Amino acid sequence: LIKPKRFTVYTENLYRFLKAAYEAGEPRPTPQDVLDAWRTNKPTDSCIKKIERNSLTYTNSNGIQKSADIEAIRKVILRMTCLKTAD
Repeated sequence: LIKPKRFTVYTENLYRFLKAAYEAGEPRPTPQDVLDAWRTNKPTDSCIKKIERNSLTYTNSNGIQKSADIEAIRKVILRMTCLKTAD
C-alpha cells in the first residue's frame, strides 16, 4: 500500500478503506467493492455527496461538484497499491 503525498477530497477515505482491507489480510478491494461499502456506510468526514452504482459525486476544495467514475477510482486504487492490473 502506497500513501499518496497529497490527497484529493475522496482519496483520503479511499486510502483508509484500502488500508483497513490490507491490515485485515483481505484481498485488494475493487472499485465496486468501495462504492458498495460507501453506499451502505458513507464516510462522514468527507465531501462525498452521492454514491451511485458506478460513480460518486463529491465537492472539491473549491466548492465545485465533481464526479469520479469507476475507472477513475480503479486508477487511484492501482496507484495506491502499486499493481498494474485491476481485479
